[in-house]
Amino acid sequence: MSNFWDNWATAYRNWRAIIGAIVLLGVFIWALMLKQEFLSRKLLSIRHEEAVVKRVVKLDLNKVPSRFGSSEGVTLYKGVLELPDGTELKLTLVPPIPKVGDRVPLIVEHYDDGSRFYTIDREKWQIEGSL
Repeated sequence: MSNFWDNWATAYRNWRAIIGAIVLLGVFIWALMLKQEFLSRKLLSIRHEEAVVKRVVKLDLNKVPSRFGSSEGVTLYKGVLELPDGTELKLTLVPPIPKVGDRVPLIVEHYDDGSRFYTIDREKWQIEGSL
């Protein structure tokens, strides 16, 4: 009887290993497809726009776990900016923080899939101040 249970346990363990390998292979293939999709985007143009700061909210980092340890001394803000066409945009802000109503310069990257990536042009903003 002992031989029966040994064979059953070995077969069961082998099937678990095979199923685990198939699942991991599926996740790996999915990750490669996402990476390829992300890398296949082509940058079409970079433009400069201005946006008006509508709201600034301080983020409470004490509730956010950090893989680097304590988040004491780090201050982040979430800002809502309004583009000239009326679209609202949410960005994470780091000091120096613009005030509500300030106009900040943005760098807008346009990609061939229709997506856009927004960043604050910090050099221009710090040199010229609030526009």
